[in-house]
Amino acid sequence: MLCRTPTQLGTPACQRAQGVIRPANFCTLTRYTVQQRPVNVAAASSSDLGSTPAAPRTQRSRRAAAVCHATVGKAEPGATTLGFCGMGIMGVPMALNLIKAGYKVVVWNRSADKCEPLKAAGATVAATPADVARQSDITFAMLSDPPAAVQVATGPGGIVEGMSAGKGYVDVSTIDPATAAAVAAAVRGTGALYLEAPVSGSKGPAEQGALIFLTAGKRPGAVDAAAGRLDVMGKASFFLGEVWLPTHTLAAAAAAAANAAAGDQALYDAAAWPLDVMGKASFFLWEVGTLPLTLAAAAAAAAAAAAAAAAAAAAAAAAAGDQALYDAAAGPLDVMGKASFFLGEVGDQALYDAAAGPLDVMGKASFFLGEVGAGANMKLVVNAVMGAMMGAFAEGLSLADRMGLQQQDVIDVVALGAIASPMFALKGPVMAKGNYPTAFPLKHQQKDLRLALAEADAAAQPLAVIAAANDLYVRARQQGHGDADFSAVLEAVKGQQQQ
Repeated sequence: MLCRTPTQLGTPACQRAQGVIRPANFCTLTRYTVQQRPVNVAAASSSDLGSTPAAPRTQRSRRAAAVCHATVGKAEPGATTLGFCGMGIMGVPMALNLIKAGYKVVVWNRSADKCEPLKAAGATVAATPADVARQSDITFAMLSDPPAAVQVATGPGGIVEGMSAGKGYVDVSTIDPATAAAVAAAVRGTGALYLEAPVSGSKGPAEQGALIFLTAGKRPGAVDAAAGRLDVMGKASFFLGEVWLPTHTLAAAAAAAANAAAGDQALYDAAAWPLDVMGKASFFLWEVGTLPLTLAAAAAAAAAAAAAAAAAAAAAAAAAGDQALYDAAAGPLDVMGKASFFLGEVGDQALYDAAAGPLDVMGKASFFLGEVGAGANMKLVVNAVMGAMMGAFAEGLSLADRMGLQQQDVIDVVALGAIASPMFALKGPVMAKGNYPTAFPLKHQQKDLRLALAEADAAAQPLAVIAAANDLYVRARQQGHGDADFSAVLEAVKGQQQQ
């Protein structure tokens, strides 16, 4: 069941499944105070169960919050510093959207000159990725491929060197699941939170704040911390957690631990008033079948039970993990895109929620989809389908040309039928003219196809169509079109005609 969009959230089924939907300034755990505060992903270990959602955005309905995440405050413009590594075709507009939304932004790129547009807009330029992380509450990275993602995160002067408890790292690069897991382990080893959040969308959506973020991590902690950033980068984000998620709040975990530790004393406490009516004192001093305890020993036992409950609460907080960062980053993600999806395991949703504001700034929706690797897998599936579609479209245009048809007529006919696609409508006219202005480099499309095929091999899933499409993109790269838009695969098709 999906309970994310305004329409879905209004249905009785979602109301029942998700519980009471939290308004902007309401926490269903009403005995705790909701407070405005800067994001601090380290707060995932705090006993303060209050959380404050980022300001609502038009067409955005993040998280059906039936509970208050006991982790991280939302990242708010002006109160949170965001880092961004990787100032390429995607990184520059994404970071600019964060700046426009009012966030303090620190940037880095291997070629420092690419940071100039950000510096002119008010960003601080750091010398290394580690410096970015040290100065930032949440650090984002948009990098070209898995080797770059590993080097920038874990190499000398890398992001990991600047991470510590209280910080979060949101990797929006397209990488393979194994790389995502390795980077996540390195980041979490510092006490920081990690969220993978590859994007669906190219240069245009990045500029418009209409990306879709496919996030993953450990569910209750990471999402909250990232919420503010997601909101800045887009207009909507989606939390697709399982129905039982509310039972995994710190409050529920602590209560369960306390009840287990209390044992029969719970009944003693419930019976205290009748006992007081019938007598003037009562002492709960021993377990059934044991020798009586002294009052001092009873006090010690009570202290031990309290310590056990506190430890359980701390363990639950640790389990909250990276979803706190998602929530803290949500605003920036929403600024940079149109959707983000949290696909993570229990723990990281606190980072997802914390990053929600930034994600909303950069995108129009975000989805939390599962454990680390789920986001990468989702992105590879989407881009594999996209690459195959573009390859087929290129072959169709080429066939039409050889048959004497006008390519623009083909584009118009396709736009009116069942296979109509925004991608075909956008790319078709310029492809027909032999122009390929780069929005998504062909070399990156081929890289994603290669990664998808590798994952398919590991899963024993044949991909004949996608493998054939990959061959086309490899040929186009060999012809020198790697830096052109991926629609330049048409040139590889034309090259086949001439053979």
